[in-house]
Amino acid sequence: MRYNRLGSIFIDSVSYYCGTLFRNKDYCIVLYKDRGLHDDNIGDGICIANYVNLVCLDKNNQVSDHLTIYLYSHCLYSWTNRFFYIDKELNIIIKDFDGEEAEPIKNLGTSKYKFDYKGKFVKIE
Repeated sequence: MRYNRLGSIFIDSVSYYCGTLFRNKDYCIVLYKDRGLHDDNIGDGICIANYVNLVCLDKNNQVSDHLTIYLYSHCLYSWTNRFFYIDKELNIIIKDFDGEEAEPIKNLGTSKYKFDYKGKFVKIE
């Protein structure tokens, strides 16, 4: 997701459309994923992040809000994983984990967002 000079949100060509997750008469939520263009560039001091964008489009197909979820960030010797799911009430639950080369996996916590039917993603926890 990017902002143009007028402050409007638009979808850039770095991510691709995966599917529509929800639709009603006023809004739809669509999923975009990064293309992984830089995944091979990992090295000392260079970290790679993979992400998805949940995008809310209004009935005029304009972006009203978006939520970027970084799924996997990996450096040469450490990494962070993030898993998410969307329940029936359109709550977005995100779980974070961390690890290093010689350390056990650590649960870093959970975040929750709610789609408020006004076209916005609202953090609730």
